Amino acid sequence: MDFKLFKYFKDFNKLSSTNLVVFVIFNFFVGLLDGIGLVMFIPLLYFAIKNDDTQSLGNMEYIVNAFQYFNVPINLISVLVLMVLLFFVKGIMAYIRSLLSIKIQQSSARTIRFQLIDSLQRLSYEGFSKVDSGYIQNNMTTETNRYISAINIYLACLQNISMMLIYVFMAIFADWKFAVLVVIGGLLTNIVFKYLNHYTTIYGQKLSNIGRNFQNYLIQNIINFKYLKATNYYEIYNEKLKREILLSENTQYKIGRISAISDNLREPLIILIISIVMVVQLYFLNGNMIHMMAAILLFYRSLNHLTTFQGFWNKFLANIPAKFSIDSMMHSFSTFSEPKGHNKISRIGAIEIKDLNFSYGDRKILDSINITIKNKSSIALVGESGAGKTTLANIIGGLIEPKSGQVIIDGEQISQIDIKSFRNKVGYVTQEPVIFDDTLFNNITFWQEKNDENLAKFWKVIERASLKEFFEAHDNNEDLPLGSNGILISGGQKQRISIARELYKDIDLIILDEATSALDSETEKYIKEQIDNLSGKATMVIIAHRLSTIKNTDIIFLMENGKIVEFGSYEELYQKSSKFQSMVKLQNLAYD
Repeated sequence: MDFKLFKYFKDFNKLSSTNLVVFVIFNFFVGLLDGIGLVMFIPLLYFAIKNDDTQSLGNMEYIVNAFQYFNVPINLISVLVLMVLLFFVKGIMAYIRSLLSIKIQQSSARTIRFQLIDSLQRLSYEGFSKVDSGYIQNNMTTETNRYISAINIYLACLQNISMMLIYVFMAIFADWKFAVLVVIGGLLTNIVFKYLNHYTTIYGQKLSNIGRNFQNYLIQNIINFKYLKATNYYEIYNEKLKREILLSENTQYKIGRISAISDNLREPLIILIISIVMVVQLYFLNGNMIHMMAAILLFYRSLNHLTTFQGFWNKFLANIPAKFSIDSMMHSFSTFSEPKGHNKISRIGAIEIKDLNFSYGDRKILDSINITIKNKSSIALVGESGAGKTTLANIIGGLIEPKSGQVIIDGEQISQIDIKSFRNKVGYVTQEPVIFDDTLFNNITFWQEKNDENLAKFWKVIERASLKEFFEAHDNNEDLPLGSNGILISGGQKQRISIARELYKDIDLIILDEATSALDSETEKYIKEQIDNLSGKATMVIIAHRLSTIKNTDIIFLMENGKIVEFGSYEELYQKSSKFQSMVKLQNLAYD
């Protein structure tokens, strides 16, 4: 027996809303009734038919004494009636045990999935950028399923090992010499299975690593599908995926081969040990035939449960590395969890940034940034790629925690603010629009209930986001499907839908990160109109390469190497910054 079985009991018991101890108790009674029903009745029936001396029953004479105590005559009918009653009670107990098993499996699966979802939600954006996306997806899908399978198999292990222990106890009660043989037989078989289990654990861990790599490659395949197709690199990349599939297949085959050995070795081992026990009992321990029949049945069932347990334990060891992988990921998530401020806010007003610095490792991204953003004003961040614009916008939006310096919202440090209440008032529009594989209504309202109030708000937003013509072209159908990542609509329509979602949210702060860089001139004009319409209604932070979209912003900050080198209105900056003049002239040439 592998005593590691019991070290997992506490962890699995915490996962389940149903106490595992209750499951074990019911399992004990099922085994006890099964043992009495199948084993004790062999000598008892012999006594009932032959009416022999109770001394021939050995320790089982107490059953006869119990009959006599309740004044129940011992005959074939009374013994059979008792056997039927016992098996009916056993059936009820087994039914309850099965229900408990289902509840344990369901509640454990729910708890694992909820924990994963919640831990991912608590993960900071900075932490997310440091975690392999394939690792996350593999743990959230494949490894979670393997973990749940491990729990299901663990219940089978508990069931079989407890049944085996019951038969050992009954064997001790019936014949202590027999019990010694059971222990010896069990220890001998355990040597074989322990060897098999060792390699199963190794291959199980290897399978987790392969799954992680495959998921990572698969995600990159989907993200870069267009590029791989256009350059004919898809076939080469496919070979990487196929190699991982073959490696996974080979590892699973090795685990299956070990499992097959374990399963098919069980019965020969049982028969071998039973044969040895029969020889020992008859020729060395002077056993009689009545005790031999009971001993054989006890021994067979005990070893059957032991070897069945060992087979299940082997499968458990193949799946339990999933638990370690998930536990490791959740631990890393907790390391990068978001700061927990407690002060809830209902609005975002003035934003002040003082002596802000930020680095990735040894590389400094932001250097001594000082900015004041008035309530409902608009600012723009411009500069070359790598100047730190997006990082600064992410810090303002609460996505990244500054390494040093202060971000103050209405006089309060952002680290002291409940981040959820802050983000409830933040809108975010990026260069790559976020479109979910759902309807137009659900994409804009984010799955709000479709009632009159929300529909009226939806239609108002449609008009504000210049989507009215698009809406009317599709028969005013708010249930229009948009496809995966908006594949059924144009880039401009996707961007306008993204803005409409933020308008529907009733935001105080909106961040537009290169929101127009991938759009045609006509669509850019629509987006610029939306930006102008938002002026004075929400605080805007705009990152833009196309300077035409930020002409009307209150202040433009020119960034270079993580520093703000100049700032002012569009006209002011054009007059005093030669670098900004060059940027404007270059883009004017591009428009000619």
